[in-house]
Amino acid sequence: MFMAYELALNQDIQQKLYKEKMTYMDMVVSESLRMWPVPLIDRLCVRDYSFDEGEGLKFTIEKGACLWFPVHGIHHDAKYYPDPSKFDPERFSEANKGQINTSAYLPFGVGPRNCIRSRLALMKIKAIMYQLMLDFKFERTEKTQDRYS
Repeated sequence: MFMAYELALNQDIQQKLYKEKMTYMDMVVSESLRMWPVPLIDRLCVRDYSFDEGEGLKFTIEKGACLWFPVHGIHHDAKYYPDPSKFDPERFSEANKGQINTSAYLPFGVGPRNCIRSRLALMKIKAIMYQLMLDFKFERTEKTQDRYS
C-alpha cells in the first residue's frame, strides 16, 4: 500500500520502475520499507548489560528489561539517510548501498530474532507489484494526501 502511494506521488520513479522492472524493483521496495517501517522493534534483555561510553553516559540494562528500538526514527534520521523524508530508491543502488549503515536499516529486524519470513515477504511484494504494474498505473486523486506539502 505504501509503495503504491509513493509511486503515485513520484511518477518519475514509477515510470523508471515500469521501464526497468526487476532491476529497479528491489531498490523501490527497499526504499519503501525504509520510509514506511514498523514503528518499533522490541527485545527482551536476557542478561545484565553494562554500557559505558566514557563521556559520562553510563548505565546498566537489567536482565528481563524490555527494550524498544524506534525503527521509524532510525530510518528517518539524517545521520543515516541524507534527506530522509525524500523517497529516493537510488539510496539502494549498487553504487550507493555500500554507504548504508546496515545497523540502521531494520525493516525486518536484525540478528537471530529477525523476521524469518522476510525473503517470502519480499518475493511476494515484488511479484504483486510487478503484476499490478502490467495492467495499472498508480495515480493521485483529489483525495490523495501529499506528505510532501
